[in-house]
Amino acid sequence: MTKTGPASIEVAFASLRLNGARFDNAKLPVETLEEIIRYKQLIIAAVEDLWQKEHPQEDVPESIKEGLQLSLTEVIEGSSIPLLERQGDSDFDDLYDDGKDVVDQLLRSVSEGKLEAEAFPQWANMASFWDFGSSLLADEEMQVPAPFETHSHYVSITTVSRAQKLLPLKQKVRSPERSEIFSSLEGRVIALHAENRNFELWTRNLGALKGRFKAANITGDLRQNLGNSTEAPEVLVLGRLAVKGQAIEKIREATLVIELTDPFVGTARRLAEISRLDDGWLDGAGSSIKMEVLRLGSRVLSAIRDAKLTPPNIFPTEEGGLSFEWATGEYVLSVELESPSTIIVYSLMPDDTSGSEVVIATVDDLHEKLQTWKGVLCA
Repeated sequence: MTKTGPASIEVAFASLRLNGARFDNAKLPVETLEEIIRYKQLIIAAVEDLWQKEHPQEDVPESIKEGLQLSLTEVIEGSSIPLLERQGDSDFDDLYDDGKDVVDQLLRSVSEGKLEAEAFPQWANMASFWDFGSSLLADEEMQVPAPFETHSHYVSITTVSRAQKLLPLKQKVRSPERSEIFSSLEGRVIALHAENRNFELWTRNLGALKGRFKAANITGDLRQNLGNSTEAPEVLVLGRLAVKGQAIEKIREATLVIELTDPFVGTARRLAEISRLDDGWLDGAGSSIKMEVLRLGSRVLSAIRDAKLTPPNIFPTEEGGLSFEWATGEYVLSVELESPSTIIVYSLMPDDTSGSEVVIATVDDLHEKLQTWKGVLCA
């Protein structure tokens, strides 16, 4: 496997030169193989970022990651130069070359101290970048080929350069903030583990997302729509979503799962829309709606659907609550949520001369009241 001479370097997709006593006579310690894996992971991340910029409305194809198959074909003396070669041709060959150039340029900019934290690319904000070179010992060096048409032939990484350039930059680069939102997603249910109340949803823009649920009735809705990413019915999932930066990471809690053909889809989307209201949404007044009220609202919507009533209109209240309403010239019916623990039911039925208002303790108690409305709200 060991050879001498530059010819193989010129045709290899990538090569790293490792200098130091441990690498004499083309030796490659096992722990340094991690550097090759990190290098590949960075190239894939750069390629995916390039693809996304060129195709902003499309998912990154899985074949991009699968297509970059690198093999360690030789370790050349001097001190140790592992050569990486692509196996087979791919539709993304040019993109892989561009991605490698982006990675090499990033390493060069950081090693020369020319990159400000504000300009650091988020695609590289990952362990593979910050740990790159961490297997090196004192007096050892890893050389990465410099980008084309630069004044130097390689980028030098040592324990000193990591301490002086890389690690201080890491402290300044802000990781995307994690947050939680209440919203809806559309996709296909591709996996369900009912005993653990976990599932997976395949989405067009985000790929597969892991999800959880708490309410027992969600199990049946998920099982009914379970299939694969091409043939399962498309569903809308409403609930709490974990977000990192601008990207949705997972479904923290699904509170409603319905097929896109369901008449309640528009109402569920309306609830997701209301969840985005900020304080002051009503001409400077109006409070935003807290997560617990939104979760309760989703359960109320599920109860209304289970009762086979017509979908209600949903409105935010000035105090940060929700109102589910049905109103005609003959009747006015509503369920209002003033807080996560207060449900107020108002009804003015066709034969009533005055309306009645009652406080319901739980969503389970609401079911009985909704049944009395079926005569006028039958779906």
